[in-house]
Amino acid sequence: NRTGLNPFKDISTFFNIFNIIKKIKPDLVFSFMIKPVIYGSIAAFFGGVREIYSLVPGVGHVFLNKKLKGKVLRFIVSRMYQCAFFVNKKVFFQNNDDKDLFISHWIIKEKKTFKVNGSGVDMSFFERKGRILDEAIFLLAGRIIREKGIQEYIEAARIVKKKKGKEIRFLLAGGFDKNPTSYDKESLDKLNFDKSVEYLGDQRDMRDLYEKASIYVLPSFREGTPRSTLEAMSMKMPVITTDVPGCRETVNEGVNGHLIPSKSAEELALKMEAFIEDSSLIASMGQRSHEIVKKKFEVRKVNKTYIQEMGL
Repeated sequence: NRTGLNPFKDISTFFNIFNIIKKIKPDLVFSFMIKPVIYGSIAAFFGGVREIYSLVPGVGHVFLNKKLKGKVLRFIVSRMYQCAFFVNKKVFFQNNDDKDLFISHWIIKEKKTFKVNGSGVDMSFFERKGRILDEAIFLLAGRIIREKGIQEYIEAARIVKKKKGKEIRFLLAGGFDKNPTSYDKESLDKLNFDKSVEYLGDQRDMRDLYEKASIYVLPSFREGTPRSTLEAMSMKMPVITTDVPGCRETVNEGVNGHLIPSKSAEELALKMEAFIEDSSLIASMGQRSHEIVKKKFEVRKVNKTYIQEMGL
């Protein structure tokens, strides 16, 4: 249960993982996400595995919650991370901000850390088949939670439509989540009361949607390295995202898109308007996005790094 806090269920999960490891007897265990890293690493150690590696693809809601409950949970999770990392040979991070955060809080020693360029994107799969659109159609895709900047996206769309015309399209795709800050259908409809944004629901294959849009937007509060952004970049889309850990890894300001302050619908609207006023930026910046992915985030290059660092 990814977001559950029931300790008895988590103990049961730990022993399930332990039993699987004892049965399979793997030579190496590689875990990612909070619970798999913690329970998987410790279960692997007690199961006799000595080649243990983990990936921290982002700090998640636990490290973003500033309330008292969040602080208590963060303390507990940090101590659990410490135990898990103690038995890891190496821990991978997708950006230096997260790596430095864990080091500065004494959760892990620097010598055990390694920064990788996300989890990579398959450029042969996420390949634009049609022409690059010459009109501004904006898209945000992700879980419908507060931290993805859903509210800021909708508010920015409202600002732009008021100034530039109601015919401009803003698309939103993604499913509802168990995250504590997740919207439900009712709360999303209330936020999007004037239908400034077209909500398309959860999508099984994003390629068709990327083809129908021209600019990707992710006003997230924090990421590891956002996979959806890399997919959009692979399909030659410029990006507007926040100047926060993880997101800033994907954009060279003014080259393949724009970085904006977190939680600022006004700044987001201004950068959106720039693409409406000069549509030639869509193709030029989109091409640079594609080049950046090819050089830095292509999945085979990223996988090669993992494999080399694990000595495989």
